[in-house]
Amino acid sequence: MSDDAGITISISEQQRGDVERATAMLARELAREGVPLTPSTGAAPAGAKSGIVLAGGSLVVSGALSTVAVRAAVQVILAFIRRGVVGEITVKDRDRKLTINNASSETERILVDWWLKQGTNVTDEED
Repeated sequence: MSDDAGITISISEQQRGDVERATAMLARELAREGVPLTPSTGAAPAGAKSGIVLAGGSLVVSGALSTVAVRAAVQVILAFIRRGVVGEITVKDRDRKLTINNASSETERILVDWWLKQGTNVTDEED
């Protein structure tokens, strides 16, 4: 997927456990919270409006998400760290990268603000 395709959520290879298993778990939890997913590897299918593409330790959020979906995704990511499934998750877009290893309320605010400033993947629509 190209760098401008959206936001990539990556689980560090250095973390304990199986990276693919943790990635699949995170994808299921995001789907449960209403974040649309594309259950495939590689590029999103032609014509796909939005989704998350699984790619060995990474989830690529493609297409537009509502502000509500962004907040839900952030809460899932931070809960994943709080539960100790992984110790660190990195989110990045074309120009920016943010590594999260602390699941505090301040981290939640920072990550939501970071994601919303990305702009191209956020809509004002409600889910």
